[in-house]
Amino acid sequence: SGQVRHTSRHSLTGNDYPTSRWTKDELLRGILVLTVPGEIAPGEYKLCILLQSRDQEGFAWVRRGPFPWAGRDLVVARIKVL
Repeated sequence: SGQVRHTSRHSLTGNDYPTSRWTKDELLRGILVLTVPGEIAPGEYKLCILLQSRDQEGFAWVRRGPFPWAGRDLVVARIKVL
């Protein structure tokens, strides 16, 4: 339905490699373990990534393609909660 049901914060590279050590044009990889919150109603959901700026002033959706239009969200996974 286009509503954000839950958000959580995670460092893409974990605590061992903080953003203060990242360098320009560096390729970063990480594995995140996520748990579905107990209050989430049964149904189908999309898992998307949002990025937060260093100044902590809001989030930006990660989108597909060169144009940041709504509906072009980069979907990491689709899950079904039973």
